Amino acid sequence: EKDGTFTSGERRINRVRKAVEPPGDAKEDWQIFVDLAHKLGLQGFDFNSPEDIWNDVRRVTPSMAGISYARMEKPESVHWPCPAEDHPGTPILHREKFSSADGLGHFFGLEHRPPAEVADAEYPFTLMTGRLLFHYHTRTERGEDQAQQQAR
Repeated sequence: EKDGTFTSGERRINRVRKAVEPPGDAKEDWQIFVDLAHKLGLQGFDFNSPEDIWNDVRRVTPSMAGISYARMEKPESVHWPCPAEDHPGTPILHREKFSSADGLGHFFGLEHRPPAEVADAEYPFTLMTGRLLFHYHTRTERGEDQAQQQAR
């Protein structure tokens, strides 16, 4: 069971509430990360709840500073950027111009690369691990450090 937040593809930040307590000695995912950080000797992971973690995200991410747990308890979602608690949120991110140096959106094509292997009778399945260019997922399926990314 999860408790915390999620961000939709349209930048809405919403609360996730667990339905039941974890059974037995099972831990919530945030507790596992905190325990792992402590075992690794990392500093700054003294969180006691998902809300503590979210408040730390707000502290270091100005575009989310105005989105408190109390605000997420309301039925309507809040779109980031939302830099202050009295800010309404930003449903349309680039209304007048993009955040590029010239204010324009830049599009580019990619050269098609066929798969290195294709499914056959012996191996009839293809594993899909998510995208790498402008990675859309939360990297829960696959994560690499910066050095590995640059080695590509």
